Formats: sequence, structure tokens, C-alpha cells
Amino acid sequence: MLGGTSIAASSGRLPSTTTAAAKPTTMTTSKRAKASAPRPGLASSPRASALLPVQAAARTSSIPSSSTTNGRIAGAQSSGVSRRRRSVSAAAAEASAATSASPGPALSSLELLPVIDQQGYIAPPIPEGSSAAVLAIYSENRTLQLVAFSADPRRSLTTLVGRRPDRAYHYRAAFFPSVDQEAMVALRESWFKENAGAPTGNKLALERDAWTQPVSAGAISERGRRAAAEGQAAELLKLLRTRGCKEDLVPDEALLDAGKVDFLPAIESSEEDRAKAKQASDARAAAARIVKLPKGVVPPLAECTISRAFPTNGGVMFDVTLAHDSSETEHRVIVGKRFYEPFGKTAEDALDAVLSFLIWTQADRHTDGLLLSSQFNSNYFAAAELESMWGDAFEEHLEAAGLRESSAGNEKQKREGIYSTEVWRFARTQDYKDDGVAVPTADALWV
Repeated sequence: MLGGTSIAASSGRLPSTTTAAAKPTTMTTSKRAKASAPRPGLASSPRASALLPVQAAARTSSIPSSSTTNGRIAGAQSSGVSRRRRSVSAAAAEASAATSASPGPALSSLELLPVIDQQGYIAPPIPEGSSAAVLAIYSENRTLQLVAFSADPRRSLTTLVGRRPDRAYHYRAAFFPSVDQEAMVALRESWFKENAGAPTGNKLALERDAWTQPVSAGAISERGRRAAAEGQAAELLKLLRTRGCKEDLVPDEALLDAGKVDFLPAIESSEEDRAKAKQASDARAAAARIVKLPKGVVPPLAECTISRAFPTNGGVMFDVTLAHDSSETEHRVIVGKRFYEPFGKTAEDALDAVLSFLIWTQADRHTDGLLLSSQFNSNYFAAAELESMWGDAFEEHLEAAGLRESSAGNEKQKREGIYSTEVWRFARTQDYKDDGVAVPTADALWV
């Protein structure tokens, strides 16, 4: 197009063919033909090289007269424009086809599943005929942590949650009928773009090692390696148990001797065992209370199953199982009458509000052993302890749940003594046996 356009534009200004003007006309044409020679490096450009044949044809044409010149150059120009348009159209079509050919499903289109399911197992559903998968691992707050390849998703998820029980909570998976490395890498790259960049487990060396290498127990001496690794394995298993994992995970013996820990998948449970576990889970779900959570908490609902409720002189003591975000925890919660009776509510209503606030605080829902003064004992507590530790935030939460009046009403009721400042003194009024039968004692329980 470069030479054709220049020549065509110049040829329109050629002077009339008189004898006096013959020499200038010849010289001008010669100079312009020379100027139309291809620029150095033009052929190296794909777009320019496609135009070179048209330009060459225009330059090699004889120019017997201005009218003939105008016709031929105009024809060359028209031909060049036409070919260029066809070339650009073809390139655009190819680019469009390449863009529309997606490497696989979008990350956001895949279902987010728990690594440890509600029954306490690591049992990812795998489509029949699948031989490989690309896994996206998420933290508890649903932040992408790692994108990895797997030929055995169950084993891979077991390994990853064993190495990072504090990070591997959820996953998404795309399955392939065979190990197609090129396609799997392309899908991983498309997920990186969708996530606005690679997650920390892929781009940071320390994080990548933590996901891809066995856990090191940190033993210095060779003799202490196994003992340190066994202690590390026990700690990791304890964390997994707090998340509701019921699988009998076994540390890799070969790695223990080297002072490292990796877990092998437990023997896969039989269909009968899985069916029984699901039946029990469904029964608990049917008997569960749905607890609505404060705005911003994800998922927005939790399930509370009351296994036992013991009436006391000052309220009710509940033994409950709380299920939220693929994690089940057990709690004993004491709810005083002052949290529900003045407002025409039930003890169960107050229990729902207490548990929803507990989830909102993001406090550790499984506490064991000695606790620091800053830690909240979530396993065994009274509603008054939430009031003492979180103050106004807990009051506002109760008000939103209809278990408190307005601020002005609160002040009035405090003056009247409805909101007692007394706390629970847990003196047993009954012996609470596993069979649910309560045997009265002489002690009193009050708020």
C-alpha cells in the first residue's frame, strides 16, 4: 500500500504531454519511481510483506502516457486495497476463532466443594472416565491459594489438606479424560487470568514449597527425627479432627524416619458405610435448626442440632452440634432466662442468636487444653461470657435479633434490674448422664 498510494497520488499531478514539458515529465516520473522503491526492512513485517507483490507490480509497469499510467496505477491501488482488506479480514477471523476457543470451564462456573465433606470424609465426586484433573484450592474465607494438577484427586486432596490444614478448605475441579499437559497448562493460565494473577501457592517460593513438599518436623539430630515427625503428625491430625475429619489418615512411614510428614489416604470406606454416614447426617440435618447469620458472613446460614437441653434454675443448658461452612463442632452453651424471658422469646431463640454471634466473631470453635486469657472457650461457655468479652457488639447483635430493646429501653431495664450483672456460678442442680435422665442434687444453679 505504501508505494501504490504514493504513486497514485503523484500521478494525478502529471503535466500535459507537450514537447517543452517532455523532459520535466520524464525526470519527475523517474524520481517518483525511485522514491517508490521499498523501504529497508519492509519485508520483515508480516503485514507489509503481504503488500509487496502489489507494490512490485505497480513499479514494473511501463508508463507510456499519463492516461495509461493513471489507469494502471489506479488498478494496482484498487487491487492492493482489496487484497489488504481480504488479508485483514482473514486475520481478524483467525483471531476471533482463537479467542472463542476457550481452554476449558471458567473457574467461577465450577461448584465450590468442601475438601472435608459434611460426613467427615475426603471423597471428591469424580466423573466416570476421568484420568486427570486441575484443582483450585481455597482457604476458609474462599481465597484462591493454589492451582495444581492431579492424576488422583482424592489422594491429592488428602495430601494437600494434611500439609496445610489451615489453608485447604474448599476446592474446584475440572476433569480431563486423559493427561493432556498442554490443555491442562492452558486451563491453569486462564484461571490465573480470571483470578487477576497467580495465587500465592503458585507464585511465591515459600508458599509453593509448603504446598508441594512434605511437612518438616524441624528435628536437628538424626536420632530425634522420627520422634519429632510423630509429634508433628499428631498435631496435624488434631487440627484435622477439629475440622470434623473422620478418616483414619496414616502418616507415610518412610518419611517419618526422615523427620517429615505426609498423610496417605485412608482405606476408602465401603458404600454401606458411606450410606450409613449420609443417613445419619441427613437425620441430623432434618432435626437441625437453621441459624441465620449476620450480614457479610458466608455462607449466610448455619445448622444447629440440639442433642440435649437441661433446664436449670437460671435458664437452660444446651449440648449442640453446630455446622457451618463444611465444619461441625460441638458446644455446651448456657443461656440465662434474662436473655429471652423479658422479650417473650424462647431459650432456643436466644441460643440461635448466641451461636450466630459466635460464628461472626470468627473465634476458634474448637478449644482444648489450657487457654490464654485472650482466647474464648467456645466448647463450654455461657451467653453472659459473650456479653462480658464483646460488650456493645454483642448487645447490638441481640437487639437486631429482638432480644434487646432500644438503647433507651435498655437503660430503663438496667435500672429496673432486668439486665442483672450477675454471672453464672455453675453449681450442679442435676447429674447429667449420657442417657439424658437428669438426677436432682442439692446444689443450686443461678445467674
